Amino acid sequence: MQNLPRTGEIHLAENIALLSLLQEVPALPSRNEITPSLEIAGRELSLNRERGLAGALSFLSGISNDGKYVTAVCIEEIPDSDSLRVILAINKSTVTDGTGVLKEVKLAFENIFRILSEAQSIFKPSTI
Repeated sequence: MQNLPRTGEIHLAENIALLSLLQEVPALPSRNEITPSLEIAGRELSLNRERGLAGALSFLSGISNDGKYVTAVCIEEIPDSDSLRVILAINKSTVTDGTGVLKEVKLAFENIFRILSEAQSIFKPSTI
């Protein structure tokens, strides 16, 4: 019998068959609900508000119509301080890919946060 070259499809089917030996039926998907018990002392933002803020910043970060440049935003509240850390990422196929878009979004975010910081110093937090 000849040794025939394995195609990608055959290799994939073999991998699937081998994985089925580990677990017959994959676990059903589940939902991770945010419950009040997950609220952490020392935080100013609720998890729902933080998620909403991350969603708004994610929307604002999507400045490119090019599907190669998809941005992602993560927010981290710094405990016992009045600040947040905003982490911005973009998909890349090379080291320099998307750098211009990333810099543009970063500059826009810095301007937004500067304006909000100035507004906070003018108005008392209870009046905003």
